[in-house]
Amino acid sequence: LLSTAPLDTLLRTVARNSSSAMLDEASARAAPHLSRARVHMVGLGVRGRLSDALDGVHVAHLPDESQPCFRLTILSALSNAAAPAGAEHHTLACEVRVPSSEPDRLSAREERALVTRVVDGLFKTGVLVAGAHVESTRLRPGGARTRPVPSSARELALQWADGALRHEAAVWSRGPLGAWQAEAESASIACLHGADAVDEMLDGDHGNDTGRERALNAPFEAATTYRRHNRRQQVGGAAPHALKPLPTWMALGWRCDESDAWVDTFVQLVPTAPNPARFGVRSFERCPRAAGSAARMADAARHVLRVHHTAGNAGGRSNASVIARFIAESFDQLPAMLFIVRPGTSQAAFAPVARVRAFISGEHAEMRGLVALASAQRSSWAQVSGLDGPLCVAFRAAMGTSHCPPSTRVLRGWEVLVATSARVQSVPRAQWEELVALGEAATDEENARAVDEFILGLLPAALGGDPASLPP
Repeated sequence: LLSTAPLDTLLRTVARNSSSAMLDEASARAAPHLSRARVHMVGLGVRGRLSDALDGVHVAHLPDESQPCFRLTILSALSNAAAPAGAEHHTLACEVRVPSSEPDRLSAREERALVTRVVDGLFKTGVLVAGAHVESTRLRPGGARTRPVPSSARELALQWADGALRHEAAVWSRGPLGAWQAEAESASIACLHGADAVDEMLDGDHGNDTGRERALNAPFEAATTYRRHNRRQQVGGAAPHALKPLPTWMALGWRCDESDAWVDTFVQLVPTAPNPARFGVRSFERCPRAAGSAARMADAARHVLRVHHTAGNAGGRSNASVIARFIAESFDQLPAMLFIVRPGTSQAAFAPVARVRAFISGEHAEMRGLVALASAQRSSWAQVSGLDGPLCVAFRAAMGTSHCPPSTRVLRGWEVLVATSARVQSVPRAQWEELVALGEAATDEENARAVDEFILGLLPAALGGDPASLPP
């Protein structure tokens, strides 16, 4: 069964009509983490200019307390048919969050006041330029509209819910509310959810030629493949406008009880104007904990996605395997800069921020494509001998060889390893997949930890050479 019903409602309904303990548990565990927001939708027909910054933009978020519209969709940028002909006509959709203390319905007077506040806010924030005129308005109250709210805890909730529904009830819950993905609200991605789910039902081992349910697992990648969000056909016959693509800096960390205070300093490290970069953090959590709303908001602001790390069985879980898995699965679309952050890394590893940023982006480090950062002292090479058993297997997987030498050198003391995408891609995807298989096959906790340390020490050599180190 393919369902597009709201996921929380579907879980409760199926669990209530089933004797499955797994469904009962999934419903109880997932429901608290499926946050939703009610929104009023205010539609505006505008004649006049919009801000030049919105040229070619389809959706913009407006984080301004004086502006009730938190998300603006420029429908006329998606299709010229959404507004009268001419470059001065625009159709806008403004989403206004409904506080939990307020009713869904508004009186006629309240509706007029809300529309006035939205229009005034758009002028105040510069979305609407002086001289623009609102020709028409339409308000859709929030009682019938719910928006799924992304959060770090949502990812764990979706894993519990999807696994239980598919395993116990043969139900694929998809679409923006079915998969609880605001990212799937565009019609193209929602349709792909359905098509991919059917392919998965028919041929679960292989999915389709884009991978297993790509639109569900990587909605933004699917969007850029099937719908060119970075291009807009200008009205009046002008050439298409292309938005400038930005490089991405991505930090990968894994943790249990270790602090992740380093994230704040990493965010400061990312370049801003005049040559900005996008950024994100993936934190693989071996012992996830429920986070309050304040913590979830902080994660969202810092672009932190926490993923429950369950590689291997209960006896041994390799940390190195999650890094290898991310690289293998993202091999063709890796971030421009990849930061591999070891547990226990302190903020000092990224400080002073200006000096570290200049060093990473400097000509010497950029030519090597590999940088090692440490807070207390410079990293150094050490010799490891006696490569037999698990260490030999790990060496062959990491270095892509069929034999083991009597000894090898490893880099000790690094806390953060920074590599360009070109450097990471110099290691074949099959080699990263070997590391994934090695880590996920670990059954002994002590051996898994020793192999982890060995692989992390080998990583700089596997990536092709000596990393540049920041001088003291």
